[in-house]
Amino acid sequence: MEYQIEDISQTLKQITAHFTAEELKPMEEKILQSLQQTVNIPGFRKGKVPLTVIRRKFSNLVHNELLEEAIESAVQQVRNDHPNWTFVVATNIVEHKHLDNGDLQLIFNVEVMPEIELDDRYKTALTLNELPAIQEGDVDQTIEDIRQHYGHLETQEGAIDSESIVTLELQKLDPSGLPIIGEKPAEPLQLPVEAISDENLKSQIVGKSKGDEFVYTFTSPEGESQQYRVRITEVQRTKPAELTEEKIAEITGGAAHTPEELRDHIRQALITQRDEQQRKVFEAQIREQLLALYGDAIEIPPRLLQTWMKAIADDQKVDLAQLTPEQLAQWQKELEQQIKWIYIRSALINKENITVSEEDWNNLVLPIGEQQLVKWTDLPEEIKAQLRPELKDSIIVRKLMDRLIELATISQQESQDDQTQDDQTETEQSEQSSEEPIATEEEQQTASSTDTTETPNA
Repeated sequence: MEYQIEDISQTLKQITAHFTAEELKPMEEKILQSLQQTVNIPGFRKGKVPLTVIRRKFSNLVHNELLEEAIESAVQQVRNDHPNWTFVVATNIVEHKHLDNGDLQLIFNVEVMPEIELDDRYKTALTLNELPAIQEGDVDQTIEDIRQHYGHLETQEGAIDSESIVTLELQKLDPSGLPIIGEKPAEPLQLPVEAISDENLKSQIVGKSKGDEFVYTFTSPEGESQQYRVRITEVQRTKPAELTEEKIAEITGGAAHTPEELRDHIRQALITQRDEQQRKVFEAQIREQLLALYGDAIEIPPRLLQTWMKAIADDQKVDLAQLTPEQLAQWQKELEQQIKWIYIRSALINKENITVSEEDWNNLVLPIGEQQLVKWTDLPEEIKAQLRPELKDSIIVRKLMDRLIELATISQQESQDDQTQDDQTETEQSEQSSEEPIATEEEQQTASSTDTTETPNA
């Protein structure tokens, strides 16, 4: 078989294949012999029907199966000759033609994954914004949150403020403003004032006291209104817990006892949490920037996109036919970005030659339950065999991200504490400069020429 390839697009190839009559003959004989073993024709024993009779009586069937056999043979030959191609879908036959000399010409399309060759821009173009470091003010706030969480409610005297917790009794009113006959008041509702999302209701509560009443009008999103008589039956606030050594030990599960130990415990927990969040932020920034660098050059095979959309819709039990054109377009756009990112990531793994070493496996620690870890080297061999394929991919992706973070320029964001300190320093410098003589233009140019340090944007 001889064939030619025409690139219709980055992912669509049109193949024109030519089979000679001699190449088709064994294919046809194989089909006829297979039919000979299965067909029943009156006057002939099963398996003894002459091939000429089968060819005449089942000519259409033989013709169709011969086409399938030829296309399968052609696709396999193309696969063998182009091992770097990844076929997406079954072949689409565009045209077939039987020539006078018994030869067959086939024209068919195949969709393949795009081949991506990345340049070296990823080594210099990535800029990552680092989260602020943990400050003592963060520790102080966490301790205060803990005290509030483990505190207890006590009656509040005086006017209600944003830190109050109120208990409300609501009675529906008719259009004339009177209680609806037979309508009992709803069960008392207790809620923090700061958690009230309706600003109208919140403004009517703040400043009032226990026993006060007022009329509140609730308007639904559909525009329907309903009036309520609201009575404030109780006003409380949280009294923060005293952090005794016993309470600290209870809160931390025995990890800390004294206030100093509690601060160290909280600080380390916040640092760990910040590092985990930082990793996610970096990975999101890397994905966004690499898609901006290379995404436009990647063409997604249409059939692949359709297959993915259907699979995700089936998994999420979404009827694509019920989506608006805008919703469908947005979903398709997000899926395209997801597929492009997979391609880019795979190309980077190959370009950076990232693999899993024996050391990577030996250093692997896996969570097996809440706060329980196990080393890879301690796992039974049969468990390792089950986990290895999936873990291998995750290790490679993580090593790629480590490499990209290493290559990136990282800008540090100022914390609130640092910003306050900078503002104070700037104020002091401003006050000091107001007492100093103004530099001449020549002195200013000399000073600016010696200060060439650049500070990355936060």
